[in-house]
Amino acid sequence: MKLPFSQNKPSTPAPQGAHPARLVRVLDLGTQTTPFKHEDGSPVIQRKLSVAWEIYTDPRMEDDRPFMVSEKYTRSLNEKSSLFKMLNSWLGAEFQDSIAAGTFDLASILGRPCMVSVNHMTSAKGTNFAKVGSIMVLPKALAKSIDPQVNPNVMFDLDAFDKAVYDSLPNWQREEIAKSPEYVHATGGRVESFDDDIPPCL
Repeated sequence: MKLPFSQNKPSTPAPQGAHPARLVRVLDLGTQTTPFKHEDGSPVIQRKLSVAWEIYTDPRMEDDRPFMVSEKYTRSLNEKSSLFKMLNSWLGAEFQDSIAAGTFDLASILGRPCMVSVNHMTSAKGTNFAKVGSIMVLPKALAKSIDPQVNPNVMFDLDAFDKAVYDSLPNWQREEIAKSPEYVHATGGRVESFDDDIPPCL
């Protein structure tokens, strides 16, 4: 059997620089094995979140949608965690007050405008990709002219499993979530099969 060879077109990373943006997606990935190692050589295992913003740039993607960039964070609001530092840098006193009151909820900031700095990095395989740098307050001068939101807000929490939201995610992201023990617990051990699905440049 002869099969035609096709080569995937390289994804175009989001442009570098600081861009107006909105938080549009927070996904609980469950407990994942990270690339990092403990001193004894065992892998670091942590519960992770994927946080994504749509950014408003010129040019946009080929289909005229805004680029999206995402970052993974450990699911922790310890003061030393990257998630805490990002939210504190972005939200400031509002975040500090809600943490002190025990009322902070990531869902409350979905759709919130901000500034996202994007850097270009190169993977070990030589692929260029966009890396989230810092998240900052959107300057008042830009607040009235920011583009309208395009992608819907998505919140997925494995502790309150919503099958409809899970099924709406791309295969590559569902496959990652399905490896977690939280997913197994939430679904009673359901096993899924996934078609090939190349992740976008987020």
